[in-house]
Amino acid sequence: MLETGTYVTEYGFGHEEWLFNLGWVLDNGFHYAYLQPLRSAWERHRGRVIHIRLFTIAPSGERLYVGELRSCEVLTEEQAEVAAREYEKRGWIDEMREQVEAVEGRPKGLLGDPISRFNLRFRPSDATYFVPHQQATSSLLKDAYLRYRLYNWTDELAADFEDSSSARLVPIGPTGVTGKNTGTVHRPGTAPSSYDPVHNILQQELYKILKKAHGASAVTMEEDHVDLKVRLPGKTVFIELKTLPSARLAVRAALGQLLEYSYFRQHSSQNDSAELIVVAPAFADEDEQAYVRLLRTTFNIPISYRTFNREMRAFDLK
Repeated sequence: MLETGTYVTEYGFGHEEWLFNLGWVLDNGFHYAYLQPLRSAWERHRGRVIHIRLFTIAPSGERLYVGELRSCEVLTEEQAEVAAREYEKRGWIDEMREQVEAVEGRPKGLLGDPISRFNLRFRPSDATYFVPHQQATSSLLKDAYLRYRLYNWTDELAADFEDSSSARLVPIGPTGVTGKNTGTVHRPGTAPSSYDPVHNILQQELYKILKKAHGASAVTMEEDHVDLKVRLPGKTVFIELKTLPSARLAVRAALGQLLEYSYFRQHSSQNDSAELIVVAPAFADEDEQAYVRLLRTTFNIPISYRTFNREMRAFDLK
């Protein structure tokens, strides 16, 4: 463990684990979540709309920008109670409990007043997850700021975001390496986990929507390991679902799988054309949309990206 005496070390998880779980969106279009830095500042910010930029501290001490939440609303107690009731009614609290248990955490940490579990909300389209995380250039963030605190934005920090493209942000680490460790590497910390129940739930819900729209005989799930496959006249649609917090990460993770599923043996002998769709809860920003268009036009890869979350009742394959 890198820290002691914190909520995470006591319960084995933090409520921020679900901050970018954008598959959970209520009917009003908002994703409800929790940020520890708002806990001590909640009294003076409740009911306000704020813009949050997120940073973390790497083991090396570097301050790294993680993402930002635009038009983020700090909840009142009444709004937190509504969110808690809705999460309970939809079974999402039970899912959270199962996820905590799966990583050997203590679900007792999910108890408490609603405002201790939900203190903000935002629309998924107002969330950006930085890929990769970016090093801070301002000395203020690097030298003075601590985790789990809410700080006011300053002109010095604004230098890192002086234009909308965040061009001043620099990637983590050097631009290249001259060698790699070829021996056995022992990594500290907890064992990796591939437990992703949200993926299975989204897959099942999208499966039901597609069957209703195109007929049960046209839609298959996990056929030849493909998340979802839809056979339409003259075309087969291959769908790969990801629960990653950005469209860029989802496309990166899914593209190789989709190419293999659609063109390696299975599809090459068929007369149908292939359409490849990457699906995730995150909204694609302008750069991510442009990237997918480039894949289609420059490399002639028939790929597209679609947003899908738990409250959607339709899915257009066009």
